Amino acid sequence: MIRERKNWIDIYRGSAMLLVILQHTGLAYASRFIMGFHMPLFFILSGYLYKLTNQKEKDNKTFLFHQVNRLLVPYVFYLVVYWLIVYCIIPYISGTFSSIGLQKKIVHDLIYLDKYWFIMSTFVVNIAFHCIHRVINALKYEITDRMIDIIVVVISIVVVCVTNGTNYPLLIGQNAMALVFFGLGDLVSPVVDKYENYKAKTMFVTSAVGFAFMCMGVILNFKYCYGANFNMWCNEYGNIKYALIGALGGILFWGGVVYFLKDVTIGKTIMKWIGLNSLIIYPLHLWGRDIGQLVIDILCWDGLHWIAQFAIKFSCAVTVMVIGVCIVNRFCPLLTGRRKII
Repeated sequence: MIRERKNWIDIYRGSAMLLVILQHTGLAYASRFIMGFHMPLFFILSGYLYKLTNQKEKDNKTFLFHQVNRLLVPYVFYLVVYWLIVYCIIPYISGTFSSIGLQKKIVHDLIYLDKYWFIMSTFVVNIAFHCIHRVINALKYEITDRMIDIIVVVISIVVVCVTNGTNYPLLIGQNAMALVFFGLGDLVSPVVDKYENYKAKTMFVTSAVGFAFMCMGVILNFKYCYGANFNMWCNEYGNIKYALIGALGGILFWGGVVYFLKDVTIGKTIMKWIGLNSLIIYPLHLWGRDIGQLVIDILCWDGLHWIAQFAIKFSCAVTVMVIGVCIVNRFCPLLTGRRKII
């Protein structure tokens, strides 16, 4: 039985996507903090939703088709559109098109899955988590779901440590780190179930503690990891210890922020709209950001203050998002992840 969808979930997801947009459009120094936890927010929420919607009760075929319709179909579409525009149309217009170069770029994208990686990682992590639970349960040992979650988290951390600093194909390091937070999301679901019932004082203290740990992770990473920007993907930036400290702290901090803002009418409406359309917005905001950067380059505005450049890229991203979401929902609902194709 699927429990009633909680109103705060879309608000939480929408606020996380807003952080992604702010970071990608160049919010200067704040990006160092945002990068530390904005993607873990999505994966810990996905792990919680896996529990909330009883995904583990579905048979393997039904579960696979659901994930294909929800994630893989939109991913393939956005990836093909990217190839057509960036690898074909623009090079053809500029006179730099090469069929050999096109093949190499497409093969690279298929091996490393680094274009719109978040959608593919969500797909892979859902499948991996579901399969691990099914395999362990099939062994007939008396192991609870909570114990399996702990096993998943521990094994994933080991994989992250092994792949640290190496750009492996198929996003192995990134997917392992995502699986850490996905498993945590399922593990702490009983605590999250009571999210709306916690007292304001409790959430304030939790948020303050989370903020302190988030800052600690960023500072430690910046000091001891060659000044790299902090990111949860520790095989790209920093290391596993600082990544987990900062990301978990950021999750607690942002959970408190959303708790106090979820009843603000205007903000709630906007965040819920972003959350419901996050799968569409993820690639669209990147297109809008690139258009903004193109405007800056064409007009030779590279010398503008970072605030002005941020405003241009953010405005373009929002414009493309709003127009694109309206078009997709009206004319191509299959790309919303809420319609079945198989």
